[in-house]
Amino acid sequence: MVAAPTAAPHWKCVSFMAYCCKPMLANYRLYRCQFNRGNVRALRRALDTVWDWAQAENPFSGEAIEQV
Repeated sequence: MVAAPTAAPHWKCVSFMAYCCKPMLANYRLYRCQFNRGNVRALRRALDTVWDWAQAENPFSGEAIEQV
């Protein structure tokens, strides 16, 4: 019998989400330039806040979370 997988800690899930969203910033910047809509700085601040939270929640406080 195979054991059910356990859920990852919240900081790991959030870090993975931020890691996946980071490459989208370049596309959003291009969208902003072409259509003059959106706020790249707001999105960048939101991602920075997510990284800060994930790093604070990381129980391995001596190890930095890799920020791409």
